[in-house]
Amino acid sequence: MSGNSIRGCLSKEDTISEIILSLGHNPNATCVVVEGESDIRLFKSILSDSVELFQSYSGKHGIEDIVVRQFQNNKRVIGIRDRDYERIKKQKKRMFFCDYCCAEMMIISDDYCYNRIYNNVFNDPCETSLDNRIHILKTLLFMSLLRKNNEEKKWGICIKDIKAGEYYDSSTDDINQDELIKNINYRSDIKLSGEMTRIVQREFNKDYNLADYLNMTNGHDFISMFGKFCGPKKTMSNGTLETTLRVAFGEDNFQKTQLYIRLKEYQENKSVKIV
Repeated sequence: MSGNSIRGCLSKEDTISEIILSLGHNPNATCVVVEGESDIRLFKSILSDSVELFQSYSGKHGIEDIVVRQFQNNKRVIGIRDRDYERIKKQKKRMFFCDYCCAEMMIISDDYCYNRIYNNVFNDPCETSLDNRIHILKTLLFMSLLRKNNEEKKWGICIKDIKAGEYYDSSTDDINQDELIKNINYRSDIKLSGEMTRIVQREFNKDYNLADYLNMTNGHDFISMFGKFCGPKKTMSNGTLETTLRVAFGEDNFQKTQLYIRLKEYQENKSVKIV
């Protein structure tokens, strides 16, 4: 059985068992639970060697279940997850959130980091890296608002696995909204109604700053659209682009984030090693 096949059979309960073993085997270890394999690859290079990383195998809510419910008050078990579209009024106990919408947007928010990515991916840049970033964020606005409202208002439309770049229309330099809505309604039992579309359109016409875009844009959408902007002369898969993001994001970049600041505060208050 291949490694991927084995991982496909693992569950939240397996992670809980692994953490119990780790806590008993290494009294100095800090166990950090994250959502997926890409998160493990990212944080492995920027967190302390004392950290042992675990995948929840049940998404962001699985992280909270493991950390908050299964290991109550254990200072050596913490979670790091995407915020997505949740309204976080205060820091949850032993739960830490990536800056902005998700880990990818936390990386993309760093000007120096994004400039390195842009200059290594585009053969002949026709705009500055920061203009390119805001250009892509604005192009994704309709999709971002759909995702945001779908989660906040519990619409229940099936939008999770849609790849934003597939709906990019180069002739209008925008997402083809009609094709996007058509496909959502084809694959979803709950249809995107006219009222839902009007809600999104009203928000679409508002003014947003960079932080607003970063807070509402899904990282996979950005990567998918970034790949389209690379053009036919330099086609790169989403997986390759995700790897490029992680490689460009080093310890110096991480230390400028709010996530790092919160982890460092926790480390000092609880006398554990994380960063």
